[in-house]
Amino acid sequence: MKFLKIFLIVFIVALLAFYIKNPASNYYVITGETMGSYYTIKINTSRENNILGKQIKEELESINQRISIFDNNSELSKINQAGAGVWIPVSDELAELFKITKKIYDMTGGAFDPTMGKVIDLWGFGNTKRLTAPTDEQIAHALKSSGFNKLEFSDDFKQVKKLNADITINLSAIIKGYSVDRVCELLEKEGYTDFIVDIGGELRAAGQRSDTAAGWNIGVADPQTKANVFVVSLIDSAAATSGDYENFYEVDGKKYSHTISPLTGRPVQSSIASVTIFREDCATADGLATALQAMGDKKAIDFANRNNVQTVIFMRTDNDTLSSTISDSAKKLVSGKNVSN
Repeated sequence: MKFLKIFLIVFIVALLAFYIKNPASNYYVITGETMGSYYTIKINTSRENNILGKQIKEELESINQRISIFDNNSELSKINQAGAGVWIPVSDELAELFKITKKIYDMTGGAFDPTMGKVIDLWGFGNTKRLTAPTDEQIAHALKSSGFNKLEFSDDFKQVKKLNADITINLSAIIKGYSVDRVCELLEKEGYTDFIVDIGGELRAAGQRSDTAAGWNIGVADPQTKANVFVVSLIDSAAATSGDYENFYEVDGKKYSHTISPLTGRPVQSSIASVTIFREDCATADGLATALQAMGDKKAIDFANRNNVQTVIFMRTDNDTLSSTISDSAKKLVSGKNVSN
């Protein structure tokens, strides 16, 4: 579960999306709820568009209807229900998601893998809680029905084939970032050039926040104190965060993290509390944040530096405080403390 929020501004989120104009500025603000979280879109414009809020709401609902694992009739659920060895046609939207997922899976050596549902359930982070840790045999059995490499795709990703009937795909670790990108595309089609989109703490910005200020300032928060530590100006780029500070359970005096390694099928033993990734697109940032969380501290920062991944990682110290590590390529982005917007 992602819990760390990167805040640009604090809004009260209404049950239904609404569309307002800030009388003190040229900003238009659209807010609402989606995918169990909130969304906030802030546009630097004076142009009227009374149906934009409805368009964004419909776009997010369409995405959710395709990828929901809670709706047995969703496109993704039907793939999960299908047998092995059969080519299944998929929509353009899901084909794009599979293509992005495959890229991140290959790039991270399998550290990002959205087919780990059965292993996650086994450890008690799904619908059923556990009182004891699973056995080696149970873990090995669950891993047999996990692995993104057990899926085959056509060259255009518009067809998928399961090599194991029990493979279950869950795209929740990337879908908010992908949805941010889709909303940005919608805004661009409508002719907007200066905006920031926030869905559950995953962000992407375009253009500038005012006539005199380029980029959009966001704060990167300490996941323990929730206080903003760094300021980053997003200029035609995105940010996504994966956090693991509070979500764990304890068995026989031992704490188990909810972040499961796709390679071992076991909770990651790591000092990482949160990972924030800066990237051109939010979907890739979202997936990479989850992947680095699963790698563990030493591998994560080494991977980031070798692959020029811009990241800020908060790590637990021996005295139960947090320290931050900034990848080499992100140092030019991060500055200051106590963000103000």
